[in-house]
Amino acid sequence: MRKPSPATIIACIALFVALGGAGLAATGNNFILGQSNTAENPTRLTGTVNDGQFRVQNASTTSASRAVVGRMTSASAAAGTAGVVGSTASTNAGAAGVLGINLGGGPAVSATVAPGAAPLSVNSSTKVANLNADLLDGVDRSDLVTRNVSTGTENGPLPVSFPVTTTGRPLLIFLAASGFRVGTPGTIEVDLTIDGAPTPSASTKVYASEAASYRATVPTMAIVNNVPAGVHSVAITMATGGSSDANDLVSYSLIELPPT
Repeated sequence: MRKPSPATIIACIALFVALGGAGLAATGNNFILGQSNTAENPTRLTGTVNDGQFRVQNASTTSASRAVVGRMTSASAAAGTAGVVGSTASTNAGAAGVLGINLGGGPAVSATVAPGAAPLSVNSSTKVANLNADLLDGVDRSDLVTRNVSTGTENGPLPVSFPVTTTGRPLLIFLAASGFRVGTPGTIEVDLTIDGAPTPSASTKVYASEAASYRATVPTMAIVNNVPAGVHSVAITMATGGSSDANDLVSYSLIELPPT
């Protein structure tokens, strides 16, 4: 029987390894494609290439397909470890450590994290140009602007009333009016109530030193909290001791502020 040559023996061993599926490529040996490989030292690829230094393409269409996967397998890996690291030594402001490109209509970068974990971590407070964020500190952009609830100027006599619709945010109230003092000198006071509840900080007043004297009250501004979302009845009334007629005016504005 003819003895196989050394080349034949080496080829058979290589075929056995390739078909066996075991990760037998050890440190310092060849990298075997299509198999699991194990090494205990870093593997480096260096050069000067005007293109991708290392290129991987995957034509699969399944949802689990990936071209490159990096993963830290230890649940106790220290802070600062990463599955994939991209960096550049370039001082050019347009050079990036990691570049994501997707011209198919989807996101260039996608982050999936555990509930409550931040999807991104940065070490700079520098403004990012063209960044469009939906929430700021968990607040939608629509809640970061004021909303006019009701504004108007009414002729006397008081009281006047009108409905308003609120969303539960704090109310900023402006109120100014005019009136006259009845009987004796004293304060002319105009009050604003919401659903019959007084809002003392939103009262506007002026002191009249003589009876039957017309006065414009001092404009007032107040913030009223704890007005629930819904439809409410607002009334503007003249306090005891004062009066108003068709010659008087009352001006008001109710504006919802961003949530505190």
